[in-house]
Amino acid sequence: KVAEVQSQISLKEEKGLGKVLEVILYDGSLKQNDTIVIATLENPITTKVKAVFEQSKGRLVSKKEVSAARDILICALETDHVIAGMPLQSADTNLEKVKTELKKEIQEVIISTDKEGVIIKADTLGSLEAVTKLLKEKNIHVRKADIGDITKKDISEAKTEKEISNRVILGFNVKQQHSEEVRIITNNIIYKIIEEYESWVEQSKKQEQLKELSDIIFPAKIQVLRGCIFRQSNPAIVGIRVISGKLRNNSPLMKQDGSKAGEIKSMQLEGENVSEANKNKEVAISLPGITVGRQIDEDYILYTDLPEQDLIKLKKLKKFLNSDEIEVLKEIIIIKRKSSPLWGV
Repeated sequence: KVAEVQSQISLKEEKGLGKVLEVILYDGSLKQNDTIVIATLENPITTKVKAVFEQSKGRLVSKKEVSAARDILICALETDHVIAGMPLQSADTNLEKVKTELKKEIQEVIISTDKEGVIIKADTLGSLEAVTKLLKEKNIHVRKADIGDITKKDISEAKTEKEISNRVILGFNVKQQHSEEVRIITNNIIYKIIEEYESWVEQSKKQEQLKELSDIIFPAKIQVLRGCIFRQSNPAIVGIRVISGKLRNNSPLMKQDGSKAGEIKSMQLEGENVSEANKNKEVAISLPGITVGRQIDEDYILYTDLPEQDLIKLKKLKKFLNSDEIEVLKEIIIIKRKSSPLWGV
């Protein structure tokens, strides 16, 4: 009966024998001079069994023939390019069929059809299969799955991914590598690799969203304080209180009727420059191009003048806004839609 091997547990040098394949024979039988086919990352290797050994009482015992299921050592020619974990099968008259089947088996795991996704590296074919299966179950795209340690080529390939969540290499039982541009996660426990990846993706998305928020005009409602007109123009400097929302430096302002009210050039709190002011804070703001008594005056209510594209971004990032900021945003939308009914839709 044709012999099949579950996995090549290891490739090692055995004193007096040279390189041997330590395998588990789980079906059929195998004997000296049998032709065997060993899968590789490219074309399968066809070779002859020189000798078969079993361990007995701490020493190797030569066997003419062995049957499943047991651990054995195989001496064979042309095994320099054999990789641990590859399937092996004996062949007689069906040599080409066996080669085709083994090549197909490897390609199903090694070759990924996803155009974009993470790169997986593992020490054996079985491990690679397990990691790939779990990632697919979680709808995580796999661009490439391969056996062996992480290489410079793997890192270069991962760098080309557009999405930050895909600029990743996941390694099971392989050597850890370092890269400034690619996230590399390795472990010898599969579920820990996936847990760390998912946690990292979540954190990365949050950081991206917070970075995006830092460039957005935030919703704010302010009031010009009575008796706090420090300069009437060139630029106008007035004291204000943040009624609600968050006021940021360089924010454009508008009045309750939607007309322009300048842009904040700078803000000061107790004589110190600040970049933002939250609800109930009282700060001095400078407004170039504005004259107090003409465009604005004491007790005026002003709003930040949100660009439409910032509103669209804020809708997507609504979870980062508190209830106070959401209410101001609604007021701003009402003002904007008086002149443009479809604003922000």
